[in-house]
Amino acid sequence: MIYYLVTTGFSHTMRTFLDHWGGDMEGRIRIVTYDEALRATTLPLGTYIFSDIERLLPAETEIATRVWDQLHAAGARLLNHPTRTLRRYDLLTLLHAKGRNRFRVAHAGERGANLTYPVFLREEAEHKGSITNLLKNKRELDDALFGALVRGHRLNGLLVVEYLDTADADGVFRKYSAFMVGGRVVPCHIDCSKGWIVKDTDIVDASVMAQERQYLETNPHRAWLEETFAMAGVDYGRIDYSLLNGEPQVWEINTNPIVILHPDNYTEIHMPVKQVFAGRIRPALAAIDSAVSDQTVKIDVPVPMLTRLDFEKRRQRWALAHRSLVRKAKKSAPFRIARNLAKPILSPLYPFVARLGRRSNTK
Repeated sequence: MIYYLVTTGFSHTMRTFLDHWGGDMEGRIRIVTYDEALRATTLPLGTYIFSDIERLLPAETEIATRVWDQLHAAGARLLNHPTRTLRRYDLLTLLHAKGRNRFRVAHAGERGANLTYPVFLREEAEHKGSITNLLKNKRELDDALFGALVRGHRLNGLLVVEYLDTADADGVFRKYSAFMVGGRVVPCHIDCSKGWIVKDTDIVDASVMAQERQYLETNPHRAWLEETFAMAGVDYGRIDYSLLNGEPQVWEINTNPIVILHPDNYTEIHMPVKQVFAGRIRPALAAIDSAVSDQTVKIDVPVPMLTRLDFEKRRQRWALAHRSLVRKAKKSAPFRIARNLAKPILSPLYPFVARLGRRSNTK
């Protein structure tokens, strides 16, 4: 049995695959939230995938590591160590230092980060892409940081990323994606778009499908992918990357990726390629399965750790509620009017507020 650990609210990434594409894997993968696993007194022996590493709160990471150690001692098969699996900032910084990535990143709270413009902002722990347009200079960056602070973001949770133009001669951006499943690389798809933020493909024709089919069948970057996943310490996850003059450039590795969308999301021309991928990912997952066992593992987590986790959860809920409130307020006419009236007065203060935000993140 494979136990797939996820943060609350993000089980759909595996659930959709199991419901619509999983075949015999439906009965071999059980989705378990971290809230359940980290508070359990016993856990069954089996294979555990620790997904969503990048979304774990500090206390969750500490408790998950403790649970990992106890499962490991009992002989469980484990994928994605909670602390040895690199988060996005550490991974991208390492790849640039080793000359594998051409672009740099910095935490928004860093003082004196010397990046080359244009840049953009994105959340370090989420997978929504850029939260800004391209920012052409420091003033635009300060404006964006001010807006992020107003929306409830903490600067040390945001990354400033150098923009890298990977479009081809026709202005098409391609994002390649491939899975790592317990040592096996499984190519997933190529998303093509005319926009620089490629979250999904908006170009679907026979030529694109032929490229994607060839990518799945030839696995042309397998050796490089194996090296990159190993550097990241990722045993399960999906890498997103593009090519710049033939050289792969890594955008991120997601440890809880959507395996595959609901069939209704794909057009008829897309389905044959998706069926090929589903046929490749199923045996990769089956290969990491463990025989069903009646043996259980005693889990011991000190109460103070759980108390700290409860505190961090409450603070997280408050921050999310604040952002939701701001998003709703921004859509209202009074807010837009007030913003337009106040902008000439507040704009000169943006750099100062951004500096205060950076200063508070260094304490």
